[in-house]
Amino acid sequence: MAAERRIDLPVLLRAGWPLRTVVALAMCAAGAATCLMGCGQPIQPQTGSGAVLMLAFPEPDQGSGPLADDDCRLAVFTALDRGSMARAASAEGPGAWGPAFSLSSSGLASFDPDYRQYPDGEGAGDLEAARAALRACGQPDGFVMRVDVPPGRAAVLDALRSGLARVGITVRPAAADDPPDGVPDGVPDGVPDATADAVLMDYRPLEPGVPAYFGPLVADVAAPGSEMDQLLKADTSGEAGLEREQGRMLDRMLLSTLRYVPLAVQRSVRPAAAEVGGEEVDLQP
Repeated sequence: MAAERRIDLPVLLRAGWPLRTVVALAMCAAGAATCLMGCGQPIQPQTGSGAVLMLAFPEPDQGSGPLADDDCRLAVFTALDRGSMARAASAEGPGAWGPAFSLSSSGLASFDPDYRQYPDGEGAGDLEAARAALRACGQPDGFVMRVDVPPGRAAVLDALRSGLARVGITVRPAAADDPPDGVPDGVPDGVPDATADAVLMDYRPLEPGVPAYFGPLVADVAAPGSEMDQLLKADTSGEAGLEREQGRMLDRMLLSTLRYVPLAVQRSVRPAAAEVGGEEVDLQP
């Protein structure tokens, strides 16, 4: 059983991360049970719908530096070599991974492997589009992006670094031993670092279905009562076609914010030996 992680909410809140961001990321800590401090029993992430490896950015008005600009985040999206990232994720596991161009996991009804919202160079990165985005955000030579990386994702970090270096974006692991003024040391391993510009996370649903999957992502982006929030809360239970379209609309609305950048999607997973004979299971519906 994976070790329990306790998320020290005050550390991240004092560093300027909004509460909804901290809670959503804490709930999705990669590959381990998560316990929100003071909130009772650990939350067990489920893997029945698979996972999506993605970058998460804090609210732009909470951030400083280049990544507060949509075009700089677009440069990250378009420059990525998703093929390399999928190979790295497959090597580290669990299961097999493919390039991700949207936020839906492959086990969701909303999963659409052919959808493209931004240029991606057939998965290898569209470097000209990325350079144009860098010019648009006033960073033609690139910038430094500090990324909080969960345990067990060193190969993915290397693929992220090499892909973005092609357009001058330098990726550095966020340093937990160098917090901002007023923020104590000792942030636990796997907790989003207070100094990070972005968080690399294995996002996996807590419960089956489109609303449960997109809930934490929407809560961090959309105001209560907004169009996205109302779409999330629409009752599509028992209607497979409606739930599929609900998920696809939420996916595309979230992508338009550039707050989450998909990197790789889990295509198969090896369950516990007591389930399906322990054989690799294809997650696509």
